[in-house]
This record gives sequence, C-alpha cells and structure tokens, in this order.
Amino acid sequence: MEWIVTEEGFSEDNIDFFGSKFLTGNGYMGYRGTLEEFTKSRFTACTLADCYDQNGDKWREPVNAPNPFRIIASVNEAPLDVIKTPSAAHKQSVNLKSAMHIRETTFILENQKAVVKANRFISQDNLHLMVLRYSVTLEKDAQLSIEAIIDTDIWDLNGPHLYGFTENQVDGVTVCTAHTGQSKRQIAVAQAVTLDVGNHRMENSMLLDVKAGEPVVLTVYATVYKDGDSIQDESLLGDSSRGDIKQAAANCVISAKNDGFDVLLDRHKARWESIWRDTNVTIKGDDAADIAVRYSLYLLMVSTPGHTSNVAVPARGLSGQIYKGAMFWDTEIFMLPFYAYTRPEIARNLVMYRVKALDGAKRKALEYGYTGAFYAWESQDTGDDACTLYSFNDVFTGRPMRTFFRDKQIHISADVMYGISLYYTLTGDDSLLWDGGIEVMLECARFLYQYSYYKPQKDRYELPDVTCADEYHERVNNNAYTNTITKAMLEKMFDLLEHLRSADAETLDEILRKTGVINELDEIRLFAEKLYTPAPDDNGIIEQFDGFFNLEDVPIETMLARKLRDDEYLGGANGLAAHTQNIKQADVVLANVLLPERYTSEERSANYYYYEPRTEHGSTLSACIHSLAAADCGDIEKAYNYFMKTAQVDLFGQYKKYVGGIFIGGTHAAANGGAWMAAVMGLAGIRAGEHGISISPRLPGHWESIEIPLCLRGASFLITVGNKDVIVNAGNDNPIQVAFTVFGESRRISAGETRTFNK
Repeated sequence: MEWIVTEEGFSEDNIDFFGSKFLTGNGYMGYRGTLEEFTKSRFTACTLADCYDQNGDKWREPVNAPNPFRIIASVNEAPLDVIKTPSAAHKQSVNLKSAMHIRETTFILENQKAVVKANRFISQDNLHLMVLRYSVTLEKDAQLSIEAIIDTDIWDLNGPHLYGFTENQVDGVTVCTAHTGQSKRQIAVAQAVTLDVGNHRMENSMLLDVKAGEPVVLTVYATVYKDGDSIQDESLLGDSSRGDIKQAAANCVISAKNDGFDVLLDRHKARWESIWRDTNVTIKGDDAADIAVRYSLYLLMVSTPGHTSNVAVPARGLSGQIYKGAMFWDTEIFMLPFYAYTRPEIARNLVMYRVKALDGAKRKALEYGYTGAFYAWESQDTGDDACTLYSFNDVFTGRPMRTFFRDKQIHISADVMYGISLYYTLTGDDSLLWDGGIEVMLECARFLYQYSYYKPQKDRYELPDVTCADEYHERVNNNAYTNTITKAMLEKMFDLLEHLRSADAETLDEILRKTGVINELDEIRLFAEKLYTPAPDDNGIIEQFDGFFNLEDVPIETMLARKLRDDEYLGGANGLAAHTQNIKQADVVLANVLLPERYTSEERSANYYYYEPRTEHGSTLSACIHSLAAADCGDIEKAYNYFMKTAQVDLFGQYKKYVGGIFIGGTHAAANGGAWMAAVMGLAGIRAGEHGISISPRLPGHWESIEIPLCLRGASFLITVGNKDVIVNAGNDNPIQVAFTVFGESRRISAGETRTFNK
C-alpha cells in the first residue's frame, strides 16, 4: 500500500501544475504545493474557504491570505532559490497518510553544496494552524542568512482583495492584519519562528556562521483567523468569537510554539489516521490504481470544509481561486456519494449548505420571473449566482462570449433534490428533512413546475429552452437528463412527504403553509405525472434532446480537425460541436447511471455504446460516469481505462488549463470523488439503498481484490471484494442488521459478524 506521491527534478514548466499536485489543506484553508522561496509569480497561495470578495466589476472569488511560509535564505549571498541557483538534486513529495508536504533540494554553490529540507502541514487538529520545519545543511563552513516572513504580496486572479495591511508584535508574535475590500472581512495571520543551530536555540536571528554538517533548523508556527469564522468546535475559535482575531491568532501561535513541532504533528497524524480508517480504499494487484484512488480521495478531503455548512467543496477544491471558488452540481453528483457512504457527518454539512443557500436560490428564481428555488450554477457563500452571462472570451476576436450556463442549466435544482434524496436514503437521517431539506425540495419543485410548459396537443409538460448536462448544446428542448432527473426527484419528493406526514403531520403542514406550496401541491403532482421524458427508440436509444438525431453525425476526430485554434470553445452558438452529435460529457448516459432502475439493462447498454464514441470528454466530470456505465455493461476494459483516467487526472496533469482564454487549472474535486464512485460503485459493483447493500463485482482481471470501508444508516462495514468471493466484516457497534445481496445470495449481517460470499 503506497502513501507517497513524489516528483524528482525541477522544471519551471511544472510550477503551476506541482502547486496543485502537492496541495495540502484541512478544509478551512488550502496551501498550494509551491516551494518556500516562491512568491506570487510562482502561484503561491493560501486559499480560504468561506471568505469571498469582489474587486470592482471583476469576478467575485475566494480570498488568498498572506503567506506566513515565505523563506528567504542565502549562503554567502547566493540565494537558496531553485529559480536563481542550480541544483544537483530536487525532490518534492506529499505523504498522503499524514497530509505532509516534503521537499529536499541540493543546491550547487561556489565551492560547496547546500541541502535544504522542509516538512510542512496544515493541521487537521487545529484548523487555524499551519507548521513548517525548514533546515539547511552545508558541505563547508559558510555564512547563512535566513529569514521567515509573512508575505503580503498576494497572487490573485481578480484581485487585489486585501487592504490596510498592518504588522504588529503581540506578546512576542508577529501578527499581520488586513481587511477585504468589498466584503470588509478582517483577516489575521500570526507567525512565530524558532531557529535551532546544533544545541542552541535563537529567536529572530538572520545572519549565522554555520559549521559544515551542522543543520540549521527553522520552525515556523503560523495561524490564520478571519472574523465570522463558523467552526463547530468553539475551542478552535479562541478569542475570535469576541471579535479579537488578532489576539486569538497570537494566542494560538504561542500555544503551538509551546507544544512544539513533534507534538503538533502527532495530533495532526492522529486525526488523519481516523479519517483514513473510514475512507481508505486499498486495491491489491494494481499499484498504479491503488495510489491513484488514494491520492484522489486525499485531494478531495484536504479541500472539504467539514467544519462548516456555510460552503461546500469548490470545483477546484482549495487549490486556488479558479472557477471563482464556486460550488457546482459537482457537489451532489460527484462528491456527495463518497461522503454519504463513508463520512455521513460531512455529507450532512454538504447538503445543509444547500439549505442555507435557499434564499440565494429564491432570489435567482425571482430574477428570472419565477418563484421557488433556482439554484446557482456557480454558487458561493451567499447562494447567489456568481456565474456571468459571458463566461469565456472568443479566442478569435477577444470579445466576451455569451453563454447560457447561468440562466438555462435548470437541472441544478433537480440535482440539489437528488443530493437530499441520496443523503436520506443512505443515512436514514430525516432530521435533515425537518431542518430544511424538504423545504428545499418543495421550492425546487415549485420552480421547475413554473419553468415548464404544458403542451395541450400532447397532454404533457415539457421543459423547453435549457442547456444540457452536456453543455456544448445550449437552449434545447426536452433534454433527456434534465427531464428525467426532474421527474424522478419530484416522485421522490412526494414519497418523502408521505414519510414525514406519517411521522409528524402537524409539523409538515406547518412547513407547507410557511412555503405556500400547500396551494400548489396538486398542480406539482400533476406536473410530475405528465412531465415528458424521452423514451428509447426501437434500438433502445434515447434522443438527448428534441432534434438531436438531426444534427451532423461526424466522428470527433473529424470535428476537432476543423479547429483553427487549440483553445477555442467547442460549445455555444458557434462552437464546432454545437451543430453535431458530439457532446462534451455524459448526458443520457448520466441519467442511466444515476437512475438505473428507470431503464432496462439492454437500454442502458444501447445508450452507452451509442453515446460513448460521440463524447469528447471536454470535462473531467465525464470519465468516471463512463466508467460506471461501462462496468454496468460488462465492458471491464473500458471501465478500468475510464477509472484510471479519472483517478490519475491530477497525478499527471491531463486536463485543460485554458478554455476560451480563461485559466481553469487546479485540482478537480469532482473527478476525485468520481474516482471513488468508479472504483467502488462501478468496478466493485457496490450499491446501497434503503433495503440494504448489493454487490456485483466486475473487477479487472489483474486485480486481486479491493477493500472498502463504508457505512449505511449508522452501521459500518469493511468489505473486501474479489472476483470470486466477497468478505463482509460488520462493525462491533452496528445498531442494525443490514441485508447484503452478493452473487444472488441474500443474508442479513449483524454487529461483529464476518460473512464470506462465494461465487
């Protein structure tokens, strides 16, 4: 079982990629995997969750904090900087087990060498804390200059965002404060430094005469606080709960410095050990797949704000300000399954984010002349839509290009309903429904009903003028995915209403009266019954939208050969794909994967084989869904290849960095979650529902087994899936029996039991 991801050698061409690849974080903040000597010109950033700002009419985005890990070091005035000084060896790693960033560089100086080693972590034990240990060892005696500063020259995509910088000493700790421009949030970054030379400790020393072979060890203890922090563990807030974030930041640093690096690291490791116990997937027989899926989960977890429900996971995690730090439908469709199956308390927070964002969704609906909840395509902390009407630039003219993501991707409201339904199904926690979940579903249903059009000639409701899940095709009628998931979620909502009514009819009626939906329920029920969903044709193929089959059916390679520039956008009114049957990502296939019970296996197979060669995979959301679909069809080779494409996207940087002139680099949280889905739900064939867990293994032939921890409705299990047997170990404290169906055999498994199913 491998835990270390490493790159050897240094190239300036990889700086932005490695900054994402070696990301560390704890959900409160993400620190890019750049080197200690780097500045904003090398994409260094400490990105804060739950803190957004807008500079003038530029895009609103998350705030990057001042960097307390900037090291300025030189030997006899030669800088220890990989850009300015040659190196004989360089290695950069991240230890997934402990979420530790590691670097080692051997610099070639005049007449000698200097070895720099650095270990740093963003504490999982104290979400405000970040710690760095940086050492220099010289081959010969020399003079070393070394200093750690709080760097306030910040890399922003659409900034600046911080103003009014001040730096003070508070109880012997350096504290830098600033405030955001538009949102007026206060930020405090505190830093204390210790310097160890041999058996001596010095404070705030810069110039040292260093003996050969005697390491100089600089340790930086730093904290980041912002006003309005919403941390469930109030002990982490210190005095910031009373507004004194400067003192709180200083107090936290003093406490950390007193504890020391090793103690802090042990606490941090203990938290990660617990996290991995609940989530780690182990694949035997395929080392490349094993590390890829583990790395994917690591990237997702360091960017997940598990401490709060004020935000969810941004599309690019906490690897920077890319995509405005916005939360998309990625959360419900590609990330929530992992958490709902493994860490339901985090899953609840992700769903509650949508509950808190309800007012923003209502404001958006009103903006377009509707009532109900039209959820934001690019959602931030307030729930309002950060998506602009002009999302890209025309690469030929340089002019902004009108797109219809913001105003026509109505499926986002159905996707939010799907997330609530999935969470309830896997956890049985109806408190979330009472705490606002059912209200969200009702308001989404109200909006979707009002958006629909009743066609009396055919006695059916339709959803006209929408942008597909595919995204290359805009403003189409009756998109298969949009209509199908809407109908399915309306049906699920009515089932949940019946469940809640049987539990507490009086409270439910109160909710219905509060929303006003009580007067529209009969109309919405009729809408659900008569909403048109495209049916399979004689060959089992579902038309992606009205008129799709009339578009040019041309091979993707032929279409791409028509490009005049590599970075031109393929969708929109004039994009090359818009008038062909070539699509960006799974659409009909996505409906098949999320709602398999609505189709026969023959229909799912027919649609996979029709749409798969017509899919350009212009989004990193696409491969995992095709892996799931291929596994369902028994095409194990394709399922494995798509799984590896998903799981390795951030390992090897196989993604677009620019589209239509817009930078879209960074990590890919949806693909990270999708890697888990493809491995566990696809290749291992595990599906859970209200009535238990079914397992239909479809492992690649070279896999010996895959080991997966998961939970269902409060019961935990460690499941080992092989091609010929499946072993289920039930947790000793499981509160319920759970039914397992494996290889056609059904058994109920109680707490503490171990059962083996043989093919």
